Amino acid sequence: MLEVVGFLLGSVLGSFGLVLAERSLKNQSFGGRSKCGYCKHTLSAIDLFPIFSYIFLRGKCRYCKKKIGLEYPLVEILVGLLIGFLFFDSFKIVDFSKINVFFLLQILERCLFLIGL
Repeated sequence: MLEVVGFLLGSVLGSFGLVLAERSLKNQSFGGRSKCGYCKHTLSAIDLFPIFSYIFLRGKCRYCKKKIGLEYPLVEILVGLLIGFLFFDSFKIVDFSKINVFFLLQILERCLFLIGL
């Protein structure tokens, strides 16, 4: 059960991290609500659920119907899995408590670099 909580927490953190990275690269303010990259419409709360919103909206903006980049759900899933593994304490072959969080963040950084962020 803790693994599911870890996955959900990780997907939220992945989504937040991706927004921070994107705004940083575009020299935008970190404050304010998220907006569509095309039509600039402020996203409602229902549009901000990691992974589920992407699936529900079929990968398109609710307002202008333009495609949302695949990097959003991929990063959310990847970080969700990484954090879920950190919460996973019943796996007997590998002791996840000894894995360095810095190492996992380095993996995330490399993945973001590979998708161009």
